[in-house]
Amino acid sequence: MRELRSVFKLKTEMIAFVCLVLGCTDIPRDNPLDPKNPNSIRPRIVALDVFVNTGNNFNYNQYVLSALDQLKQKYAGQITIAEYHRNVPGNIDSLHLVENEFLYNNYVEAYAPDTKGVPDVFFNGIDGRVQGASSVASAALRLEEALQTLLLQNSFFTLEPQMTISEDQLNLSVKLARLGTDPAENILVKAILIEKIDDQFLKRVVRLILKSDIIPAISAGEVITLQFETVDIQTNSVYGLILNVTSENELTVYQSFEVNLQ
Repeated sequence: MRELRSVFKLKTEMIAFVCLVLGCTDIPRDNPLDPKNPNSIRPRIVALDVFVNTGNNFNYNQYVLSALDQLKQKYAGQITIAEYHRNVPGNIDSLHLVENEFLYNNYVEAYAPDTKGVPDVFFNGIDGRVQGASSVASAALRLEEALQTLLLQNSFFTLEPQMTISEDQLNLSVKLARLGTDPAENILVKAILIEKIDDQFLKRVVRLILKSDIIPAISAGEVITLQFETVDIQTNSVYGLILNVTSENELTVYQSFEVNLQ
């Protein structure tokens, strides 16, 4: 049995959050990182859900995946990227998951029915969308334009994963805190396991999606712990984990957080 000794480097805000949960006494009540402070907020990390097909001919998908690499480097810590593979007519994708198609259909039906296709990128659920790509440069420009206004937003949620790995299994629980002065209703937390398959294009492939039960209500300043089912992983693979706080219908992502499992 082995522990995952260093899952990720805690940022200052996460250190403050841990101290709050453990009852540290040196956090002043006016600290904006303290969920009990009614003025507490966090920058809203933008969740990008990328729907692609990498079957027999995927040039356009290559363009958008390369463009997303550029955004990830430029906006490190400000965005998360989950790469959902889909089957399309004439092109079967070996990385396809049934859950990917459910999420994609949910987004498309709410955003603009009868506009399916790959590549297709959604921002914070259906807050924004960029579809298609004619080149890496044009895709990067369009994606960055869609991202700009979303980077200015704040969130009233914060997330802290707690993980151990033993015998090739990932055990996960998540502490969720509601910030600000208002309660929240009918939300859920999604844990998305992503895998780096190669160094060229397949860097953030969605392999598994776990969901918490619907949280009917969480009060301002409240911290709750969510326990997820145990996940089997391969020791020779490179994984990451994306956590999203979403609306009950999953159409809005209120906050996102990413951690590397290395």
